[in-house]
This record gives sequence, C-alpha cells and structure tokens, in this order.
Amino acid sequence: MSDLVLAWGKDIHTGEARYIFELEEKHRGSKCNCVCYCCGEPLTAVNAAKTEWRRRPHFRHPDGTDRHSCLVLTARAAALELLEKQDRVVLPARRVSAQVVGLSGAAYSAWISQPAEAVNIRSFKPLDQVRALLTLEDGRTVVVQLTGSLSEELDGALHPVVQVVMDDPALAALDPNELKGRLHLLVEAGSWHGQHWSDASLAEQAHALATAKAVAALDWLPDEALQDLGPTAGRESLLHWLAKDVLRREERLRIPELVLREHLGGAGSKLHHEVARRDESLLELSNVRLEEKVGQIRPDLIAQFVDPVDGARGTLLIEVTVTNAITAERLDRIRAEGFAALEINVGSLGGTLSRAEFTALVVHELAAKRWLAHPWLDEKAATRAAQLELELQADEQELARLRSEYLAAVKSLAALRAEDAQTHEARQLQESTRELIAELGKELASYGLAHGDDPVLYAWQGSVLDRLLSIQDNAAWGYRVETLWQVLNTALVEKAQDKLCWHTLYLTALKAYKPNLEPQHRARVTQWREKVWQDLEDCGQRGVESVYRRSRRFDPLLGVLFPEMRELLARPLPGEATSRRPGPAPSQPQEVGRRPMDGSPSMHWSREPAWLKGPELDDWKRKNPEAAAAWEDWLKRKTS
Repeated sequence: MSDLVLAWGKDIHTGEARYIFELEEKHRGSKCNCVCYCCGEPLTAVNAAKTEWRRRPHFRHPDGTDRHSCLVLTARAAALELLEKQDRVVLPARRVSAQVVGLSGAAYSAWISQPAEAVNIRSFKPLDQVRALLTLEDGRTVVVQLTGSLSEELDGALHPVVQVVMDDPALAALDPNELKGRLHLLVEAGSWHGQHWSDASLAEQAHALATAKAVAALDWLPDEALQDLGPTAGRESLLHWLAKDVLRREERLRIPELVLREHLGGAGSKLHHEVARRDESLLELSNVRLEEKVGQIRPDLIAQFVDPVDGARGTLLIEVTVTNAITAERLDRIRAEGFAALEINVGSLGGTLSRAEFTALVVHELAAKRWLAHPWLDEKAATRAAQLELELQADEQELARLRSEYLAAVKSLAALRAEDAQTHEARQLQESTRELIAELGKELASYGLAHGDDPVLYAWQGSVLDRLLSIQDNAAWGYRVETLWQVLNTALVEKAQDKLCWHTLYLTALKAYKPNLEPQHRARVTQWREKVWQDLEDCGQRGVESVYRRSRRFDPLLGVLFPEMRELLARPLPGEATSRRPGPAPSQPQEVGRRPMDGSPSMHWSREPAWLKGPELDDWKRKNPEAAAAWEDWLKRKTS
C-alpha cells in the first residue's frame, strides 16, 4: 500500500474530480480544498505544482485512515466523471443460451452472441459515485455501474446494466488519459446484468438453433410433422413419419434378396438346403401412406411398388422398428394378409442418425432390413411343398415295395432254414437269399432305416425277425414246428444274454398283434412279461445292466417293418430313465421314408460289434456260443 498513491480528489465546492497535476501552486497542501470520495476526509495535496520531487505529487489522507477502499472508490468516481465527458462508448458483447429436450430425453444446447457495440452518448446522468445512466443516440438507456450491488430499477423503469470491474487500487494513480483509456477497455470487457435490449431476439435465435440440432438428430418434431402427428407424438412416431417422408420424396427403396431354404435332418438342424433365390433390387414406389389400416393390422407405412427387374407390382407393408421387436403374434397377423412386408430396424445401427444418414438407411441400406413376408416366398414354398409331397409319395411307394420284398425274403430264408436241406443247391439258395436280404437292407438304409443288413436280425434259426414274423402271422417261421406257442417256447428256455436282450421285442409284438393263444399260454406270457419288466426296473434302480435291456439301434427299422409296433417301440422300457447304460437314447427317425437330400450315403452299423474288441469280444463269444458260431459261419461264407 505504501507504493500506491491517490491522484484524485473531490472539489469541496463543485464536487468535481480534481487531478493532482492540475492543481496550481496556491492550492498546495491543505489549501487544495479537496476531500476523499470515499471517506469524505479532507485531503492534503503533497508536492502539488512542483517541477521536481522525490515522491510524485499525490493526495494524502489524515493519519490513521484506511486508504485501500478510498483508493478503489476514488478511481471509480474519477472514471465515472471522465465518462461523462465522452460522447462515445463501446458496450460489451451479449451472449444468450437456450436448451431444448428432445423426444428421447436428450438435451440440445445452443448459444447466440451479439458482438460489442460502439454507441454515441446523447446524455449522461450520474446516479451516485459509481453509477451513471447513459442515454444513447438512438434513445436506448443503459446503466454503467462500476461496482456495488446491482439495481436495475430507477424511477420505476428497468434499464440494462453494464457492470465494470474496477477493484485495482493502482487505478487511483492514473492520469486522465490513462484512466480514460483504461475505462473504455473495462467497459467493453464488462458484463451485462439484468435484461438486455436484444435478449428476446437472441433467446429466440438460440432456441431455434438448439431446436435445429434436435431436428438434425431426428429427436424433435419438425413443423411439417406436427400437422400429421400432433404435438404429443413420440420419437418412434417421428421416425415412422420421417421414413414416409423419405420414401415419398425418393420414390425408391432397395430391398434385400429373398431366399427360400429348407432344413435338413429334421427340426432343430442347422443344415439347410437353398431351394430358390431372388436377388436384391431397387423398387419404384408410389402412394406412400402412414399407418393406414390393412385388414386386421395397421402397418407403419404402406406403399405401392413396381419391381423393375420383372415388372412385378403390388402393395408393400413397411414396419419401422426402433426398440420394440415385432412379436410373433403380430408377425402372424402380418403374414396372414398376404402382402409383401419389410422391416427396417433403425435401432439396430445404434448412435445418433442425421437426416442424411437416415435417408441412406431407409433407401439403400440392407443390413437393417429383413423380410417379414412375401408372396414370392409363399408361392415358391407351396411349389416346393407340392414337389416334396410327390417325392414323399414316391418314396413311400418305394419304401412299401422294399418293406414287402425284404420281409418276403426273410420269410423265404426262414422257410428254407425250416426245411433243413443239406444239398449244395439248398445251401446256395440260402446264401443268395441272405445276400438279397442284405442288399435290400442297404436300400432301406438310404431311407434312414439302418441295420437291415445286420445278420442278427435274420441269419440263423431263432433270429429276431423269425420270431416277430411268427407273432405277427400267428404262425411258425424258421422252425420245423407247427404253432406260434412252440416258437415262443424256444425263447422261454433261452439262457444266453445275446438271446435274452431281444425278449422285450417279442413281448412288444405280442401286445401289438394279440395272437390267439390258449389261456394257459396267455398266463405264461403274462408271467414272462412281469419277470422281464421287473428285472428291468430293479436293475435300473440299482444302476446295473439288465440282461433283458436291448439295444435301440433296430427300433426305427422294426417300427417300419412292423407298423403296429411303432408306437410301443418308442415308449421307454422300465428303469430306462435311471439306467446308467451307455449309448444313444431311444429315438425314432425324424423323417422315415425320406432320402437324404444332400445325396450323402447313410451310415451303416459295423459288421462287427464296434464296442467289443480283444478280450471283450472273446468273452462275448464264450457267453454266447450259438450266436458266435452263427456269426463266424456267416462271415466265412460271406468272404469265401
């Protein structure tokens, strides 16, 4: 503070500002007739009117006075009086902001600035030591306030206020020209408080700019959309309207390709076969409408189209989705109308879209589009279904022929075996019949019915098919006996595991065909069934293998050879749910009677049990000598 000096005082008689260097010699010391602007204390003019000095001329307060506030206020008062002598001033720039909240809830802000303005002063009215009311040449009024609390109301009127920061005590030591120059800079850098003349216009412009940002982000209803949608419409309604506006203006729409595929291997398979394809194209559109009811639905957009590729014409329904996916129920209703229907998923791309980006998305982008329905697909699917039906009928006829010839060959072999002829011709006839059965079995495999060439089914006396045919015909096949019961009795006395495992098939056949048996024989069958079923249940609960549990690998084939047994074969056996038995679960072929569509050969069961090798195979042969002997005999004859 010791380096700061006071160069201004207030004339006690006139109230005007007096600059220390303007004082004459007769006004030195206490004769300066000046007081402090701030505290009102009399001032002493030190070194006034001198040409040489050790310390520059200045006003001095009485001892003990706080000079800081006096220096600041004096500088402001002197600046204000200098301002009165000016005829021109530069008012500071004015900045106004505005913010709007879009339909999505996002905020958009904008700012508008009016640059600094040089104005002519018509009149000057001091209000106090730090404020003055300026009347400009054009009649506007403005308050210049150098400090203190804001007060815009004067004589019942409101005036814009420019607040000028002047809180540097050093300003009190400046000469008039320096202070005047500093004042101009400070006024131009000042800040507006209260209402500015241009606030309404600037606020309107800022609001318009913020609104334009929201409109550009597709998050605000443009004026032209309000007429169609109303002020309460949401963003999805806006996007629907914009899509209509784009298509109405562009009159074209690129559509994705149409592809009809059918799955291979039944339901749930990921393999598919392409049946028909129609390439992408650019449609010509007309008569685009918004949310017009069509039958039981009200799609987002409807338009008429012409496909330049083939001249096809029709009605196109367009669904514009943002966040909500099309439900299965709505999809069914759309498809029921029989029109071409396309989805444009705006929400799939994410982020904010501009109007230009939205236009490109709607017209040209394919990644966000998918077909919901199309008459072309229906037509191709119907044609393919008719074709497949014809193929299926042909396959069924062929399968019926194979089934008939296969069972006839098995019966022929059974009859030859029952004759027990030992001549060379008889053995050759049996061998050729076995080969015929094997070939027919391979043909059945091309329809998804594997293992028909497995000798376990037919190769020796007491084979599975001998007994199933006997039960079906209530006769005796493959044996030199007369009745079915005699055939069943051969099964009842069996002990080998490779024989017992097929007993569930015989019991299933007896339930399906209900052959005519004597009462005592029916009672034996009931006891037989109870014994087998109980063993299966007990072993399943203990987690061990029952001798009666059969492999399920033949069930699909047997279900076709013996249709009356198919439903029973599909049922689980007792204890099957808890059994730890390895291997595939029971199943039926997904498309019995249908050839593989890819032309690949079907897989066949190995001629040798794949899970039995080395010591395990030897153990199986030891426990099942009859089956092992028949197996080895068949292999020798096959390879000879």
